[in-house]
Amino acid sequence: MGIKDTFAKKQVTCVAEVVNEDREIVGLHMTATSGERFILTDWTDWTLRVDTRGDDELPDYFWPPEGHSLNVVFKSQDGAVVTSVQEQVDEMGEVIGLQLSIENFGILSARADVEGFSWARAVYP
Repeated sequence: MGIKDTFAKKQVTCVAEVVNEDREIVGLHMTATSGERFILTDWTDWTLRVDTRGDDELPDYFWPPEGHSLNVVFKSQDGAVVTSVQEQVDEMGEVIGLQLSIENFGILSARADVEGFSWARAVYP
C-alpha cells in the first residue's frame, strides 16, 4: 500500500505540528476518525517519512520525548475528508513531498529535503 492509499478518503479530525524545544517544526501529527494517527517528518535520506500509529504517542525518533510537543492547527469533531492526494518523488522515485486536499482545511503540503521538514497550508478561496 502506497502513501496515496494511506490517506485517500480518510476523515481527519486533527492536524498538529510536532515542535521541538527550539520551537522548530519537525513533523506533522494527523488523527483520523478510524483511530489511526499519521506522523509525517523528514528522514535521514531527505525523504518524507510517513508512519501510521494506533496511539497518540510520538515515535522514539523525536528524542527526547519531553523536548517535543504538539501545536494543533486544525480540529474537526466529525472529521474532514481527504479529497485528493498527490505525491512528489525525487529522481530515485522516493517520496519527498505530499499534498493533501482536506475539506474545510485547504491544501496541506509537506516536504522533506536537505533543509529538513517543512509544511504549508493553502486555504481554499
